Amino acid sequence: MGLDNYTVAMVGYDISHLSGYIREIELGSEPNKRGCPKWIDGIPEYSLNYSTNTIGYEHRNRLMFGKIIWQSEDADYTEEGTGMSFDLLDLVKYRTEIWAKYKQFLFDHTKLTDREEPPFILNFISYFA
Repeated sequence: MGLDNYTVAMVGYDISHLSGYIREIELGSEPNKRGCPKWIDGIPEYSLNYSTNTIGYEHRNRLMFGKIIWQSEDADYTEEGTGMSFDLLDLVKYRTEIWAKYKQFLFDHTKLTDREEPPFILNFISYFA
């Protein structure tokens, strides 16, 4: 059994400074009926591990909060290579919605109230699974 390398591209906000805290919240939640932490797979309203969420935090390493715009498993690879292009206006249109959900997340789980929006970025996250 081997590990495969995956990559996702996300637009949103860098939350690397909160990743350890998010993990503590997940593991410190009340146990479910089986005795496991309730949020072991991520906080339901905010983790992209839940299929109903299109905006939230990337649950594998908790480095970004935003929207996934590309996944390596969806790529159509060829010997010559392939290209993906995204219109900048299409990416920026998600900004207001991501910022609103991010502020809600910060208040709900950290009681922080950021008044200034952090830099809106595009980030590539790789992991093994």
